[in-house]
Amino acid sequence: MLVGVALVALAGMVATGIGRAGGADRDAATLTVTVDANDRHDFRYSVSGPAGREGVGGAGRDAVLDDDHDPARRRSVTFTGLGPGRYTVTQARAPGWDLVDATCDDGTSADLAARGATVRLGRGDRVTCTFRPALERPLVGAIRWDAWHDGPVGRAVEYTLAPPEWRNRLPWFAEVSPSGAVRTRADAPKVAAEEIARAARLGIDYFAFLWYDSDRVVGSEDEGMMRGLRYYRTSPDRDRVKYTVVVDGDRLADPGERATILRYMRDPNWVTVAGRPLIFVGLWADPARTDVEALRAASRAQGTGDPYVVQTVIGASSPSGVQRTVRTAEAAGADAVSWYSIAVPSAQGGPYPLLAGTAREAWDRAARLGTPVVPTAMAGWDPRPRVARPPFWGDSGRSWFRAPTPAELGRHLGEAVDWAATTGAPAVLVYAWNEYDEGGWLAPTLVPDPARQDAIREALVTRR
Repeated sequence: MLVGVALVALAGMVATGIGRAGGADRDAATLTVTVDANDRHDFRYSVSGPAGREGVGGAGRDAVLDDDHDPARRRSVTFTGLGPGRYTVTQARAPGWDLVDATCDDGTSADLAARGATVRLGRGDRVTCTFRPALERPLVGAIRWDAWHDGPVGRAVEYTLAPPEWRNRLPWFAEVSPSGAVRTRADAPKVAAEEIARAARLGIDYFAFLWYDSDRVVGSEDEGMMRGLRYYRTSPDRDRVKYTVVVDGDRLADPGERATILRYMRDPNWVTVAGRPLIFVGLWADPARTDVEALRAASRAQGTGDPYVVQTVIGASSPSGVQRTVRTAEAAGADAVSWYSIAVPSAQGGPYPLLAGTAREAWDRAARLGTPVVPTAMAGWDPRPRVARPPFWGDSGRSWFRAPTPAELGRHLGEAVDWAATTGAPAVLVYAWNEYDEGGWLAPTLVPDPARQDAIREALVTRR
């Protein structure tokens, strides 16, 4: 949440003659107000100060600001031509949001209970005040595995999901021809925008995109798997859902890949927690401490702050597996641990509550070892389509669980949010947004399932 956002709409005060324009008087003071929320939510502020030509008027003025790409609302405003006196900036109450910090660079501290800061300006003073609102509940993210394209991986999953028994889990954008051929292509601007809209309606705060090599030629496996992120980043609707990435240790170690990630981290819609850019590292290769430290140093140097690095593994729900995960995170200098997915290796058609309970046990085990945890909620696990028709990279094992009822899924998602809030975790990660062929998805399907969608929204939006 460290993207500078400033009290913008108040610029009209200068235009209407409140204060002297453009610093015509070198002795006049200026006041810049910044809102730093890392969210598209609109926040209302008021500024009051000495009445008269050199002030903003005793009655105060309102301004509505946000922190996204919307050109209609800028991120900062500087009031010029201000005379000496006390000026108060106040943030209006926003349901679902807390004001967690407000400071001014002259040393003034805010009254958080009153949601305001009062600054005393002398002649020629230049003061900037920054307000940082935050959601009252942890952020909820969903993993994006974007195999839904015309590349080698995309054609493989089309083949895997083609049998009639799996068509109930085809993605909402899928097409089935009269001959039974399946087409699942999401690599288009219109689909990308609709994915964002559907996630926002369900209460998803951010996507966690799997990171593949970013410099591969068009048509390669890696290039295809990065298209979802590419279309998301160029969508005009991208601010409705923030984003981060899940990158394995080998790719984090590559200076070129790390540089690209750092460039993306400068996006206003890269998700942050407590003002720190959130990133998940691990998966197939554990990160090295030197690479994590290089990421941190470069991020601080470019002004995006110290990343909140989450060590992420696949499986490892057993006591020994969790212990190894925690040790790996400590060795790498990560801030927290999480999981890409959690499962019971021996399960064959087990009930979904067993899967949800296994996930909860993994969170608790890691927490008892004294490490911060970003809990991973499991939307399901059933890779049987890959067993029947294995893709070229192999299946995902023989364990599987029965699909959750809408109530079971909603209960597990709500439990993850409550667990995170109780333990102070800044975020939740959900497996997954679109792992249709592996059995974990929150996104809508080709065959509508409104009860499931309502349960997700109830857990993530209505109960906030």
